[in-house]
Amino acid sequence: MQLFAEDDLAQPSRLTANHQKMLVALADIGCGKHVLAALLSLDRVHQDHIRFLTGPIVQHRSPWAGMTPEWLYEAVTADRLRIILEEHKRSQIGWRVGPAELTAVMYPATMDAPLSMEYSDIYLWAAARANARRTGKTAAEIWSAVGGEPVADRLIVDPSGRYHHSYRQLCGDIRRRVVKAAAKVSRAEKIPDQEPAIVTEQLSLF
Repeated sequence: MQLFAEDDLAQPSRLTANHQKMLVALADIGCGKHVLAALLSLDRVHQDHIRFLTGPIVQHRSPWAGMTPEWLYEAVTADRLRIILEEHKRSQIGWRVGPAELTAVMYPATMDAPLSMEYSDIYLWAAARANARRTGKTAAEIWSAVGGEPVADRLIVDPSGRYHHSYRQLCGDIRRRVVKAAAKVSRAEKIPDQEPAIVTEQLSLF
């Protein structure tokens, strides 16, 4: 999906490679999403990208939501920023959400009841990747530590992979909800006293 007119695309982006590295480094050390959004807004960043970055975490509604590890919430902003920067370079709005966000969204559901096989494998795949980024290890090292049969990347990210359709559908659903929630927030509420903002909604994961 093209976001900009050809004349706009011909204009050089202000987000150089060094600027992008700086933004990602800031996100990784916990810089607030509204500060990052203000920096992104210096360039031709689409409003839906800003909404995706600043929107709440839309988590599966469950009494177990409070048990979600805090580091997962904290990792979501950096995940979103990386995705936005990749999409912005291609002048597109995509459908992906990062592994930390997928894990955070699905975590309460894993405590409610057994997930369907496809969503269980998507969750395990995302959790391994999120933990790998957090610890600086490879996904293979995480799988080795927890045991069990690794869920191969190709099953999830390859368009012909067994779980790709469900993965894409789930990511798209989450992202639409985030953007929609962000669009509803009034200007006076856009900078919350505490981050992250979390809303719970029912997701079909069983």
